[in-house]
Amino acid sequence: FISVTSAQWNKIRRITGGINAGNVPGERLNEPPPIQENGGKRMAIPFPTDEWIDEWEEQLNANQEYEETSEGWGVDFNGNFIFHLQADDRLPEDRYYFIGLEDGDAFDCREVDDPEDTDYGFIYRGSYADWVRLTEGEVGAIDGLMSGVFELDGDMQKVLQYSDAAVNMVETASQIETDYQY
Repeated sequence: FISVTSAQWNKIRRITGGINAGNVPGERLNEPPPIQENGGKRMAIPFPTDEWIDEWEEQLNANQEYEETSEGWGVDFNGNFIFHLQADDRLPEDRYYFIGLEDGDAFDCREVDDPEDTDYGFIYRGSYADWVRLTEGEVGAIDGLMSGVFELDGDMQKVLQYSDAAVNMVETASQIETDYQY
């Protein structure tokens, strides 16, 4: 029995082109997860929740463009992020999400109570209302930084070097059918 993380599994799927090595005839590894059905419509995933961040991680790992544009990110430096959703008139208290990122893979994405209990290299912070705008694709990750909508703790030059990866991350988020909880 071999234990494989979801990030490793997704990398295997990308490398093999989704071929299942004969385990199940006719089945491919890279088929999308089953769609939650509700009268033929995909059900929206609540945001901010672990369910939403899990879906984003899965879709990001299936995104070939993201893999290519983020190649080298987090190699020889800590590329992990904390996404800090700051309380505002909609969100009653701050929320923090750990985002593991290395060389085209997202892993171990989850809500954390205290970011200081995790190993991260960057914090990306903004109000909840601005996170909604970001996940809807109304503001870009880099544009948001440059305009002061979002703040970054970490090496800005590294982030700018991988700006295409940031664009792909936001585009992936904007494709998730989302139910904003606040």
